[in-house]
Amino acid sequence: MEVHYQHSALRRGEIVDRPSVGKQYISRDYIQPQWLFDSVNQRKLLPTNKYFIGAVLPPHLSPFTRDSVIYVPPEELGT
Repeated sequence: MEVHYQHSALRRGEIVDRPSVGKQYISRDYIQPQWLFDSVNQRKLLPTNKYFIGAVLPPHLSPFTRDSVIYVPPEELGT
């Protein structure tokens, strides 16, 4: 039996880099590529709701900075 992952119900989301997607499935999240990089940098799967198509993305911080002062975005401070 051959399974086509593209049409599988097991697929929860798609990373897309275009403002629109041809056919969309209601059971999937369509998110921007920055979600993948931010998730890898934080070593956990982040919620996808901040990364939907057309959303203003959270600040992208480099994991390679070695400054003594650690920058925390205002969104994460709760202010």
